[in-house]
Amino acid sequence: MRQAGRNAKQQRQVIDQAAAVVILESALDIERRGNLSKVTETIPREGGDD
Repeated sequence: MRQAGRNAKQQRQVIDQAAAVVILESALDIERRGNLSKVTETIPREGGDD
């Protein structure tokens, strides 16, 4: 990416965006198969009862 003129910050943004796409697509595929509840866990929020 540096050869394409991107600095380190821009590279991170592109990589983070690509990772977010992969994570979301994976979650949607799992949900379509009806298995999302088997691979997720509810984690209580810290702080008040909002």
